[in-house]
Amino acid sequence: DWPGAVLRATKVYVEASETEAEEILPAMAFEREDLVSCYVCQGVRVWSDFRIRDDGHGRLLISAPDRQADDLGRIVQRLQELGNYRNLALVGLPPVQRLMPELNTLEAQLAAYVQALADDAEHDDEGLLGDLSKVSAELARLRAENSYRTSASRAYAQIAADRLDGLGVEPIDGFQSLTDFTERRLVPANRTIETFVSRLQRLSERSGDAIALLNTRIDTRIKAQNLELLRSMESTFNLQLRLQNLVELLSVIAASYYAVALIAYMA
Repeated sequence: DWPGAVLRATKVYVEASETEAEEILPAMAFEREDLVSCYVCQGVRVWSDFRIRDDGHGRLLISAPDRQADDLGRIVQRLQELGNYRNLALVGLPPVQRLMPELNTLEAQLAAYVQALADDAEHDDEGLLGDLSKVSAELARLRAENSYRTSASRAYAQIAADRLDGLGVEPIDGFQSLTDFTERRLVPANRTIETFVSRLQRLSERSGDAIALLNTRIDTRIKAQNLELLRSMESTFNLQLRLQNLVELLSVIAASYYAVALIAYMA
């Protein structure tokens, strides 16, 4: 009846010796092909198949000869923390797997737009800029929505690896070790998340570079148009100046003509 969701539930059975633990091992009903058994913390043996039973719990069997209660408590806590952090590290995997097709679609769109940008044919640069901006906005949304989850998954994976190193796992022939079990599940998931984050970052950078290049091309074209406009204005100004000079010259000629005529009339 506790609030929240159950992340992991385990029933832990502790025996004083390995012989006593092996006596109750058949009652645990572990799956032989999935059974994990190894030594941890210098002489403590553990057994588990890490399967969830009908009651919603896993099973963990421990033999801890000559261990004080506080020492045994710390060992059990480390084992539980390893499983907890391993599960927490896997929480970010389903969203990444769900978003992979969307990321593939955005990557294909970006490749098509970049190819269009590289072509020498005439393009609607403003329309292409709008398409690139949409792709960039979608990539930014994916990063904003999943950066916390992916970062947390990587952090939990590192903590799980640290806990695994701290247990000092010693493998036993014929059984999976705790290291094998953890790495088989944690490493592929962690690499998938890292690949997703890396692809998302590279696509964001490529999108930004394409937008910057397109903006440069648009600015260059606008500057060329402005230069042509200035040249046209300069030509118009020169023509107006010549017309003004011609009008002033005609005005001087007309004034001179009237002045000469007036002088001649007075004379």
